[in-house]
Amino acid sequence: MKNIALTLLAAVILAAAVILVANYSAPDVYNGTDVNLRLHNDNALVIENVATVNFEAASSEFYAMHLGEDALIGKITKAPLGWKYSNYFTTPPTSIKAGNWIIDDGDYTAHMYSDEEMKITVGKTTSNIIDVTLAVLLVGFWLWLLMWLITS
Repeated sequence: MKNIALTLLAAVILAAAVILVANYSAPDVYNGTDVNLRLHNDNALVIENVATVNFEAASSEFYAMHLGEDALIGKITKAPLGWKYSNYFTTPPTSIKAGNWIIDDGDYTAHMYSDEEMKITVGKTTSNIIDVTLAVLLVGFWLWLLMWLITS
């Protein structure tokens, strides 16, 4: 009976791990001509269906992203009236190429707009998905081991 219970527990933990990782790693997809979103240093940003988009961003912390040799870096500037943080990093409106941008650093709000319909996909980087998968499986293993020790 104990072996059946532990096997069932292992199956439940494994199923929960798969669901957690799948939900965590599912990309967010935005369509339209005007998109506002949050970007984090564990994201990859894919811009499709247009050659270029207009991009602007702001944050209370430094941020950077790149596509090949092209890079966007938040520059510290004077904060607008009512800004509640001590620092204000911004990228004024600029045109950027479509493609697979890598978010190198930061946590910031971005605004992208275009005259044409664009598709924006924000996904987790592969290394971060692997880290989360290992962490979830490790926690699951420790839960299973704890249950095994309790039932022994």
